[in-house]
Amino acid sequence: MLQLPGLDHQVGPVWTEAGVVTHCVAQAAERAGFVFAVDPTSAEASCIGGNIAMNAGGKKAVLWGTALDNLASWRMVTPQAEWLEVTRLNHNLGKIHDAELASFALNYFKADGKTPLRSERLDIPGQAFRKAGLGKDVTDKFLSGLPGIQKEGCDGLITSARWIVHRMPQHTRTVCLEFLTDAELQPFTDYKARIDPEGRFNKGKLLQNKELHAQVQQGLEADLAIFSDLSNAYTPSFGLMGHESLIMQQSAIGAIAVSVKDGLQSSPSPGVVWSRMSCASPA
Repeated sequence: MLQLPGLDHQVGPVWTEAGVVTHCVAQAAERAGFVFAVDPTSAEASCIGGNIAMNAGGKKAVLWGTALDNLASWRMVTPQAEWLEVTRLNHNLGKIHDAELASFALNYFKADGKTPLRSERLDIPGQAFRKAGLGKDVTDKFLSGLPGIQKEGCDGLITSARWIVHRMPQHTRTVCLEFLTDAELQPFTDYKARIDPEGRFNKGKLLQNKELHAQVQQGLEADLAIFSDLSNAYTPSFGLMGHESLIMQQSAIGAIAVSVKDGLQSSPSPGVVWSRMSCASPA
């Protein structure tokens, strides 16, 4: 535990060098009973320095914000071959835009990393770090002049950082919502109604067997022998699949459409592909 500048109580921090893989930091925090808030999709491949340079986020950003919100301090080497240590003052231990004022101490050192050169202080309104309605504005590289963050390496080389960590609530739930306009959905809706009037596609694991449908929908174990009978398989129209792929490409799950396309291209029979997809466990 550590008492950060301007706070009257101790918090749990984690200190990292720039090359540490993000997932490893998350594991270290978890072993100590804490949560590391920065969890981009690339957590098993990305490194801490990159998270700072890109102001990375992830799904936990909904709770605790992006990298910027969770940094207590960081060190970097400037293009002038000076060391720069940036320290957050009076950290609000939450999202930076909730703070009326975000203050930072900038301490510059000679190449030995110890001999002081000069000091500055940045006082920035918390709201200045966010565009209304956005978790972060990736077009804002200046970011009120704060060095290193979201600069993609243009300010220098990040070498290390100290982060605050959190306690996960006892109960959590993750929800993903996709929003498409009626106009975007209408071509798919019209085509589906014409080509699949019985509503079999994407229903009951793409199989016609009504008894099996009921078992699947109730979460019961179905006889795998039924799954293996291709006479029960329903191969959807390629046109219908094309329309659905367009819908997926307009959403955040466009990669799924690519996977479906690749799977169909690599199989001698589309019917076999879809029947195998149906063979997954009902759970």
